[in-house]
Amino acid sequence: MSANRILSSKSPSDLVHVRFSRSEQRSLLRLYLRGDLRSRRLCVDYLRAGLGVRGNRQFILGMCDGMIPDRSTYVRWQALLMLGQHAERHPDEIWPSVLKWGTVQNRDIRQGVACCVLEHVLEHHFDPYFDRALSHIACGHRRFAYTLAHCWRFGQARSPVNAQRFDSFKREAFPRGLAS
Repeated sequence: MSANRILSSKSPSDLVHVRFSRSEQRSLLRLYLRGDLRSRRLCVDYLRAGLGVRGNRQFILGMCDGMIPDRSTYVRWQALLMLGQHAERHPDEIWPSVLKWGTVQNRDIRQGVACCVLEHVLEHHFDPYFDRALSHIACGHRRFAYTLAHCWRFGQARSPVNAQRFDSFKREAFPRGLAS
């Protein structure tokens, strides 16, 4: 059994591309749950170091989902950025977080979901996820319309049809313009 590198205070930079053991995963969760900002930021640094390792993906995605409502904008936005890094290759795994956090009352969280996660999902997988987003809005999730409308047109720039669909959505959903 390998030593717990988190407990031995290894620097996050020493753990780049290293798979976290179960013991290390528990240590990271405890580190985050300590509550002080320094510990939460250190946890983010460890998670970012392990981001490229396939065996860490489910754990990191779960941790990031739990960090999104963090009171620290740094922790919150770093978690959103890490989710967004999975938009191209694993959109189905992050989609539940997009739906959950893209409908909350907190505007900062919704805008973070829009610019760090959702717009990158749409950049790489516009058709299926734009349709899913519209369906979610049609089911009564009005706040999600604001989240979607705050996305930039990255992937849509390659397709005039997609750009037109996106612009039409914004015009129909917000005929007087989008208020922040």
